Parts: sequence; structure tokens; C-alpha cells
Amino acid sequence: MEKLVIALGGNALQEAGKPATAESQLEVVEKTSEFIADIIQQGYKVVLAHGNGPQVGRIVLQNEAACDVTPAMPFDVCGAMSQGMIGYHMQQALSKVLKKRGNDKKVATVVTQVVVSADDPMKTSEFIADIIQQGYKVVLAHGNGPQVGRIVLQNEAACDVTPAMPFDVCGAMSQGMIGYHMQQALSKVLKKRGNDKKVATVVTQVVVSADDPMFKNPTKPIGPFYSEEEAKKIAEERGFVMKEDSGRGWRRVVASPKPVEIIEIDAVRCLLDNGFIPISVGGGGIPVVRDANDDIEGTAAVIDKDLASEKLAEELNADVLLILTAVEQVSINFKKPGEKKLDNITVAEAEKYIAEGHFAPGSMLPKVQAAIMFANSKPGRRAIITSLDMAVEALHSRAGTTITK
Repeated sequence: MEKLVIALGGNALQEAGKPATAESQLEVVEKTSEFIADIIQQGYKVVLAHGNGPQVGRIVLQNEAACDVTPAMPFDVCGAMSQGMIGYHMQQALSKVLKKRGNDKKVATVVTQVVVSADDPMKTSEFIADIIQQGYKVVLAHGNGPQVGRIVLQNEAACDVTPAMPFDVCGAMSQGMIGYHMQQALSKVLKKRGNDKKVATVVTQVVVSADDPMFKNPTKPIGPFYSEEEAKKIAEERGFVMKEDSGRGWRRVVASPKPVEIIEIDAVRCLLDNGFIPISVGGGGIPVVRDANDDIEGTAAVIDKDLASEKLAEELNADVLLILTAVEQVSINFKKPGEKKLDNITVAEAEKYIAEGHFAPGSMLPKVQAAIMFANSKPGRRAIITSLDMAVEALHSRAGTTITK
């Protein structure tokens, strides 16, 4: 079977004379996908590459127009965001076309660097590299609350310059941006340590139920922190739901439905089995729902990254779920008289603490819920909640909170 690389121009993904909206771009990509599917049906092993001229140009415009609201990203980061956005649309469209033709091939986007930045790696990567050096096969997941919040702000502030993207597309852009930074930083740290493992980001869609009750009760914080006065003003002017976030300030909250299915799980598994360090379910994954025809379409939500990570860990048959957060250990009576840090607890004890209301929704609660689900999923599995700097110690039961059945 011959291998074929198809290079699509950025203008092939956007029709001249049509508005530069997400809906318009997806419509054009679906037409393009029909031709690509014709080629795939001929038996070729296909790799798709694409341009991004119109798309990255609009992202740069958004960043410049919104610079008074949130800092503008440099051009390379805007390019990574365009990969997330375009890749997400191509995955949706081509998968839909192939499915109609009875072809079960999977489509996955890998965020790709051609030139690596010389900037210093993020400190985070040093701690992750410590874990990798212990011999674990690692898969990385990450949140995107602050980042997707800023992207949404940029889109809203720049809507007079270029059409705003819907929430799911903003999530895809955040996966491209964060994945790009993590690839750069972790690859650089590993190289310094003489480790030749490769890091790859998979733009990941996660199916949620359209009937999930969380759509009626938004709890997931996104974007920057505000004072109570600022939050009230934003709620009045924009109609956002604003809530206080664990004593750190006020933030916008959106729906956080439960993850049901990870669309690109086979691509992640393939990368892991072939020695890569995959980055997946960024920000909990791009939230999508299935329509009456069982096709997927995006929806406005943020899936909790901890619950999505738990789903990912189960699907990959992981032994350990390591949830990294701002505190070294889980506590009951957090920031109250009688506060107690937890070392090793059982699922039953964790469930008791949840029933007693010890963990804040949208903060520690989903972490403990994810830990319980993972520990319950198979004998011998353990979930650990700790801070980034204590991750290696926690893996050796010398720090953090470990939850087992």
C-alpha cells in the first residue's frame, strides 16, 4: 500500500466570498473531505498537511485587537492555535464523510513543530522529566481554564475585526497552544538529560451527553480571576455566570458535563505503544455531542480535566492516575479550624468525605471523584493527588494523598 502526503492550502479550507466563521469553514472542509475520501478509498495510506494563511492571520488580528483585554500571543503560538482549530474541523469533517462511506478509518491531528524555539523550558517539564526518568510510560493531560478563557475574551473583543469562534473551537485552539508549549519545553528538558523520547500532542475530542444535567448548572471556572465587584459588573454586562473560586477570587463558570467517549483514543494508544509521550484530552477534551445520525458536533462546555484524565487512564489500562494540583495533599476542613491533611485513604473514606461536603465543586471535588473512579475500576490501581514538585515523592508513597480500593 503506497503512502501519500496531501498538502492542502489554507485557502482550500476557506471559500472566497464567504464569511470567515467557524460554520462556514467547517462547511468548506466537509466539501474538501469528499475529495480526500475518494483518494483514501483507492487504498492509499494518507497523511494530511494543511496551510493556515487565512486562519492564522485572523488569530493574529484577534490577538492584536484584544491586547487591551488579554496579552497577545506571539506568532508561533498563534500558529499552534491554528493547528488546533483547523485540525479539529478536519477531524470532524473527514470522519463524518468516511463514516457515510462505511470506512472506519480514524482521523487524528498531531500538533507539529518544524523549528524548535530556543526559549528556556518551563519549570513544569523538569518535574515531569523526573517521573519519566523513573521508567514510567507517561501520558500527559492538562487543564485549559485560564487559556481558553483568554481565547474567548480575545474572540469577543475582536469580533468587529474578524468573526468570533464558538466555544468548542476556542477549546481546540487552546489544545494547539498548550500542547505546542509542552512539546517544546519537555522535549528540551529530556534532550538535556540524554533522553530521546518524543512528545506529541493529539487534538482530542471527547463525547458528552446532550442531556447531561450540568448544562443547566454551570460550575467549571474558566479565564482570569476577578474581584467580586469586577465579577458583578461582568455578569451584568455580558450575562456570564460568575462564582467565587476556592478563596482565590471570582471567575466565569460554564457547564462541565461528564466525559463519555474519547474519539481519538486509538491514536493516543498507538503513540504510547510506540514510545511517544502523548499529550491528550487537553482542557478535558473538545466537548462534542452525537446527533440523530450519530455524527459529532461541538458544544459549549468545558469537560473537567480530571474526569477526562480518569477516562483516558482507564481506556489505556494505566496502573496509576497522578493528578497534580496546587496543594501537596488533599485536606478535610480545608482552610477551616480542624484542617487535616490526608495521606492514604480508601475509596469508602473518600466517599464519606464527599458526602460530608469537604471538597469544593469545580476544584478539589472532581479530583477526588476521578481518583475514586480510577481506584474502583480495577484491582490494584491507585490514584494520587499531589503538587507538581512532590510528584516523584508521591509515586513512592512519601507525599501526596493516595486513594485505593
